[in-house]
Amino acid sequence: MSNRDKKTEILKITGYASGLFTLFIAVIMIVGYIQLERIRPLENPSLDALREIYDRDYNNEDIKEQIRALDLMTRKAFFTARWQIETGTYLLIAGVVVFIICQRLLNNKRRIPGEINGSEENLLTSKRKTRSYLLISSGIVIIAAFVVSFQLRIKLPDPSRVIDDTGVQGESNIAHLRTDEISVSSGITEIPSEKPVDIPDKPEAKQSQDISETKSTEQAISATEEKHSENNYTAADMPVDDNNGVNYPFFRGTGSRSIVEENGYPVSWDGNSGDGIKWKIKVNSHGYSSPVIWDDKLFLTGEKGGSLEIMCYNKNNGELLWTSSASGISGEPDTPPQTSEDTGLAAPTAATNGKVVCAIFATGNLVCVDMNGNRLWAKNLGVPDNHYGHSSSLVIYGNKLLVQYDERNKKSLKAFDLNTGEIIWETIRPVAISWASPVIARFDGKDQVILTSDPYVISYDINNGEELWSVQCMSGEVGPSVGVNSKYVFAVNEFAVLAAIKPGTDASVVWQDNEYTPEVSSPVATEELVFVLTSWGAAACYDTETGELVWDHDFDYGFYSSPVIAGDNVYMLDQAGVMHVVKAGREFSQLAESPLGERAVCTPAFSEGSVYIRTEEHLFCIE
Repeated sequence: MSNRDKKTEILKITGYASGLFTLFIAVIMIVGYIQLERIRPLENPSLDALREIYDRDYNNEDIKEQIRALDLMTRKAFFTARWQIETGTYLLIAGVVVFIICQRLLNNKRRIPGEINGSEENLLTSKRKTRSYLLISSGIVIIAAFVVSFQLRIKLPDPSRVIDDTGVQGESNIAHLRTDEISVSSGITEIPSEKPVDIPDKPEAKQSQDISETKSTEQAISATEEKHSENNYTAADMPVDDNNGVNYPFFRGTGSRSIVEENGYPVSWDGNSGDGIKWKIKVNSHGYSSPVIWDDKLFLTGEKGGSLEIMCYNKNNGELLWTSSASGISGEPDTPPQTSEDTGLAAPTAATNGKVVCAIFATGNLVCVDMNGNRLWAKNLGVPDNHYGHSSSLVIYGNKLLVQYDERNKKSLKAFDLNTGEIIWETIRPVAISWASPVIARFDGKDQVILTSDPYVISYDINNGEELWSVQCMSGEVGPSVGVNSKYVFAVNEFAVLAAIKPGTDASVVWQDNEYTPEVSSPVATEELVFVLTSWGAAACYDTETGELVWDHDFDYGFYSSPVIAGDNVYMLDQAGVMHVVKAGREFSQLAESPLGERAVCTPAFSEGSVYIRTEEHLFCIE
């Protein structure tokens, strides 16, 4: 046999082997997809049943351990499926490439028709037809396998950390879950993180704070730094100049950043004995909105006997100053919409600028009153059609009230005139429903409002609602709002990723990590560190520049409340009502664990040395 014939034979064998190998991998992937669709390992009825039992008896340690074990199995199933998808796709590509190369080389070595006689030509023609049929059939199977790979990637987005050699990543390629069109009861596949979930205490107010949290975290810049550098800004530069240690106007404070510049806030108290408690009053209206403060007035929203209301308290002694009705508005539904138990009708936090107080409810009622509770204007935006209820909080910028209003058929950001209630602009958003809240930040000298959803984190021009930049990096049903410092935006969602985004016209993901991802609680960031709290009870601190995990710590109970940085400390309120105060530094150092004695899921407010916390039944002032 000549060298030419030997090479031809090797090419044939290699081509046949690569073709059979590729076909085998394709069949395996298709069968695996059918099995995954039939079994749905990430939807475990036993796990759901155990969680329902735990919701009724959240002190049952045996149930808690069973949930942990089943949850771990679910996570292993997820990462096994993820690995199979990645490996199968690469093997498919490799097999196809080798097969094509072999066929091209074989074609170059075949004799031209003039070199063969008629009978040989007829035989070759027959073989070519047979080969064509086989190639077409195999090609269909292989293409189907690639389609399967694409479908699985949508259902199981890649949770891995992505950092390139330069520390900067382009637009994330994580596929997103579109869950807004699916009812809760339909069995939505959630994407687990690698960290086994420690079961949160009975989730009574998940959405309120979690979802209704207006999230944005901007680290306070030292007064010695340049005030007007390109990206940095101080409290005086904020859109509303209210960061004076007195006012706490929105959910998570000024700009919704969860930053309080002053030190001197209490770190230790006991709600059971009354130590450190200045006053405690019963809140008669049900709701999960967090307190907001202007001067000596503190505002909450709630629902009582089917009626919606805004409540105003004297922050110094807890006296109820007035209650203003938020019901009786033209267009509101006769019957309140169905919401989840942990959302209710009064989950969004109100907003104030010292002249007016604005509130929104799950009925679609949007109300604006003056500081004495007199209604200035009100309107019904239509009952939001989503499967949990409305929980995005409000924020005020100048004469504009910004409302994120997401429902099944329309997701939008609206700006209303504070004086008249007339709409100034409305932007339709190409995203899934989000329960996060808008955050105001300034980058490149431009004030902007930032929203996070599946799959995009998007920044809009506050003046006209035009999109400034967007990054695709989120998935799932997004509850946490973004955090910010002077350089980055930090977006996160449970079973997705924590992503550090460099904003601007060329916005991109700088780093991302999936180990600690909150379900409800929003991140808070200084210039150097970003802090996150999970619903299974873990707290984690990351380096803002590199994404390196600086420290982590497990607590007994999970978190729905968002962390707040006050001075040099981070305040972290767990669902059991225990405030964990730790140093805002590179080493975990806990200063105190202070219990209230009852469940709490709302984010606290800080004003003039006092901490204000809404629990399920009371409002506390800690001094």
